[in-house]
Amino acid sequence: MDRVEAVLREFVLAAMPGATGALADLPLRSLLSEYGTSRSRVPEWRPRAVHVAPQLTADPRAAKVRRDAEALIAKIEAGEDLTAYLSDRVLEPRDPGAESQPLSARRDRDLLLAEWGVHHLHLTPGHGPDLLFVAFRPDDAYVIGLYSHSDFARKGVLERMVHNWPDSELVHKVSSGLELSQQWSDREHKHLRENGISGPFIEVDGAVWAAASLGMAMDGTPLLVAHAAMGLAWTLDDWREHLDERLREAAEGVDQTLGHKAVGDWEPTVHAGEIGIVRDGCFTPIGRLP
Repeated sequence: MDRVEAVLREFVLAAMPGATGALADLPLRSLLSEYGTSRSRVPEWRPRAVHVAPQLTADPRAAKVRRDAEALIAKIEAGEDLTAYLSDRVLEPRDPGAESQPLSARRDRDLLLAEWGVHHLHLTPGHGPDLLFVAFRPDDAYVIGLYSHSDFARKGVLERMVHNWPDSELVHKVSSGLELSQQWSDREHKHLRENGISGPFIEVDGAVWAAASLGMAMDGTPLLVAHAAMGLAWTLDDWREHLDERLREAAEGVDQTLGHKAVGDWEPTVHAGEIGIVRDGCFTPIGRLP
């Protein structure tokens, strides 16, 4: 298991931009959270069905940037590399002193994405003031609208997802007939978010909804990432505690798959987003990376 965790660490650090000694010194669960947070900021390059909110077409500002917006949407649909349209921060090395900075100043965090699961893409690689807010799913992309950097905490973003795509799993209905005890203004929500207080809930048409992202931890880590990192760390601890039993189960699975008794040592590796062990060319997964 020492070898498994060493391979996992090496893979994660190699995948993060400009990984520093400060990252390498983190406990494994914290390192996995940082990896998942960094990875979530760059949408996977794959073709998607694109769904455009009708409010974008009706937005008078959209007519002025229609050509750029259509070109970017076409790239999303085709599954092209969108890195040039993302914040420059996603390619910067993590600041070793990031934890001591105010959350709003941390360049290794995207609070809109962490809390509500929404990416902001610049309309052009030159990074002008106009942004498209987009929620990505493995096979779909939901273009919410045209916004600016001052709109990151605008509750209308969540409202638009509720009104246009209530069944898309971008948002979940928590309950009907209940009211939130407090509804913050956009300005208040921005202040809370920048101080690590998450608000993934919204009241729309008499029902309470929540962003499917579940919100963020107080350090700006997406909760989905934090949960995944914790789950993998627990799985690794379980393997360490019950190693003989887990290896016996893995060996039985490999022998059954191959149709004969496997030979050779177990070798740790990362394959298709999972850490696992290989024997006789057959991969046994241990757990999925965040």
